[in-house]
Amino acid sequence: MSTHTKLTKPERVLISEWKKQGLCGNEIANRLGRNRSTVGRELKRNKIKVRVGKFDELIYEPNHA
Repeated sequence: MSTHTKLTKPERVLISEWKKQGLCGNEIANRLGRNRSTVGRELKRNKIKVRVGKFDELIYEPNHA
């Protein structure tokens, strides 16, 4: 029996805030009570490219999910 649940909008906002504060994926997963691979996949899948000066930077965007 599968017990998978999707990340909620509030969880995604928390992931974004904590990532901006410099927390690693493992610490974010611990705080949310989620598997670290769930958080890792979320961070990997929902990045957008933004221009910062001359350079492009990938950032996590919770509204993109």
